[in-house]
Amino acid sequence: MITIESITNRNLSAALLTCTFNKPSTLSVGDLMLVIIGRSEDSGVTYTPPSGFGTVFNTNQTLDDEAQLYVSYKIATSDDVSASTFVFTGGGTSGNQGGVMYQIRDADPTNPIKGSNSGVVQNSNTPSCGGISSMSANCLLIISQISSRSTGTASNFAIGTDNPTWTIDVNQTTVSGVQAGFSSASALRSASTSTGNASCSAGVTTSEQVIGIIAIEPKTLFTTLSSDSVSVSDSTPDTKMIFVMNQNDSVSSQDSVSSSKSRHWNNSNKASSSSFTNEEKSI
Repeated sequence: MITIESITNRNLSAALLTCTFNKPSTLSVGDLMLVIIGRSEDSGVTYTPPSGFGTVFNTNQTLDDEAQLYVSYKIATSDDVSASTFVFTGGGTSGNQGGVMYQIRDADPTNPIKGSNSGVVQNSNTPSCGGISSMSANCLLIISQISSRSTGTASNFAIGTDNPTWTIDVNQTTVSGVQAGFSSASALRSASTSTGNASCSAGVTTSEQVIGIIAIEPKTLFTTLSSDSVSVSDSTPDTKMIFVMNQNDSVSSQDSVSSSKSRHWNNSNKASSSSFTNEEKSI
């Protein structure tokens, strides 16, 4: 099952030309690193991520005090496990900037981002954006939002269809410079239907806001085989034949299950051509 192993905060503070995240202490090769950066004022920044990180979206609210939400990701390699920090460059010189790094285990190693959407809002206590139409069962959903001129904390994260139970992972506010509020929440969702709109209560009614939703595809852990059999042909039926068959089905990197098999001849007279069947006995 896909899980969040750790959450690393980069607290809102006066905007700098970089945004740096410490490496999660339990980071392992194959983990998904999902970085979400929110900033107030001075939006429209083009971030340059560390090597190998891809961009999910970079959405700007350009009205008044402005706001920006940037999302980036990477499947961790051995070089990442050996690193100490991850530095995203390209910040601005005004406003506030903060964010979060999610360390996610058992995400799909090839295409971890199932889908995303984002939108800009102004002066709303319930910012929302469009949802994700193509979904898989058991995805991890994350909704994040940034509000300029905000000292309120967000709550009531939700999607429009088959809404799961949400955990608020981050709720940051600051009153230095241009006030800002950044928040992020996550939920596991068993349904494979489209999500409908994503929304939250921002805790402020006068603000420039950006809100976004990301769906993380879970890793496929194993494939089930329904049956197996082998056919043999014996030109000398009276000859004793011995078969050695072993089966060990890997379930994950840490767990395995062996199935016990019973073997018998399909026809008892053991004629010169007979089918030998390997039957499931127990697991």
